Amino acid sequence: MTKVQEAVIEREGTKLYGTLTLPDPHSKKAVLLIPGSGKVDRDGNGGWMQADIYKELAGRLHEAGLITLRYDKRGVGKSEGSYVAAGLWDFIKDAGDWLEFLKGRSEVEEVTVIGHSEGAIIGPAVMRDRSADRFIFLCGSFNKGEELLDYQNRMIRQEIAEASGVKGFFFRMLKVNKKIEKQTRKFYEKIEADPSDVIQYKGTKINAKWVREMRAFDTADYLSYVPARSLAIEGGKDVQVKQGSARAFASHTGAEVKVYPDMNHLLRKRSDNHTLLNIKKEYKESIRKDEMHPDMLRDLIQFLQS
Repeated sequence: MTKVQEAVIEREGTKLYGTLTLPDPHSKKAVLLIPGSGKVDRDGNGGWMQADIYKELAGRLHEAGLITLRYDKRGVGKSEGSYVAAGLWDFIKDAGDWLEFLKGRSEVEEVTVIGHSEGAIIGPAVMRDRSADRFIFLCGSFNKGEELLDYQNRMIRQEIAEASGVKGFFFRMLKVNKKIEKQTRKFYEKIEADPSDVIQYKGTKINAKWVREMRAFDTADYLSYVPARSLAIEGGKDVQVKQGSARAFASHTGAEVKVYPDMNHLLRKRSDNHTLLNIKKEYKESIRKDEMHPDMLRDLIQFLQS
C-alpha cells in the first residue's frame, strides 16, 4: 500500500510542510522536486495558475516506483514564514534542508534533485552544501539572473514592437514600449536604493530581497557541485527561458541533453506557439487541453531508474 505522509522540517523557527510519497513496493530511489519561481505550493499551484504540475509529475514518478518529496515554499500553502520577505538564498537553504531530510530517511538510498524553472537555476547551489546522486535541470535558464529577468522583459517589448492590426496601432500610438523601459528602469532603481526586504511599489508589496538576489545570482558559479549523472531538459515551446539553456548547461557539466520541440514550460505537449503577452490565457488553455509530454516523462523515468 502506498504511504502518503505529511513531511515537516523547521529552519530558524519556521516550519515548512511537504508531501512524501512512498510507493509499495519502491526502489529506494527518491526524487526531490524544487519548484519554480512565484508563490507556488507543493502541487505547483499559485495565484491564477492552477496547474497541478508537481502533483502530476510526482504521481507519474510514484507509478514508476520512485519515492517523491515536494513541498510548499515558505509563506505558501501550509508552510509558515513570509513569502514576500524571502530572498533567493532563503529558498536555496530551504531546498537544502528538504534534501537533507530526504537523504535521512531509512527508505532512501539514492536521491535525485529535479529543479524546475527557478528550481533548475538554484539546484547547483542547493547541492553545494548537501550533495545529491543525480540532478535534472528541467526547463531552467543558464543566464545570469539579471540577464534572465532582462530577457523576459526584452521579449515582451519585442512582441509589442511586432504586434499588428488594431492592437499594434494602439501599442505604437500610446508608446507602450517606451513606457515599459522607463517603468522598468525606475523599478530597479528603487529596488537597489532601498535595502528593505519588502518595498511598496505602486501600491503593491514587492519581494525586493528576492529581486536583488536573483539579479546577482549566477548558476555557473556552482556547476562544480553538479553530480556526474545529470540530465538537462528543455522544450521548444518554452518562452519563459532562453532557448538553448539546457544545451548550454550540458556543455559546461557533461549532462545528458533532451530537447522536445513541442513542449512548453508547464511540461505540456503543445502544438501552438506561446506569447508572453498572452501567457496567462494560453497557459490556462494548455492546462485544460494539453497532456504532460509523454516522451519527456518516458525519458525522465528511464534516466531515474537506470
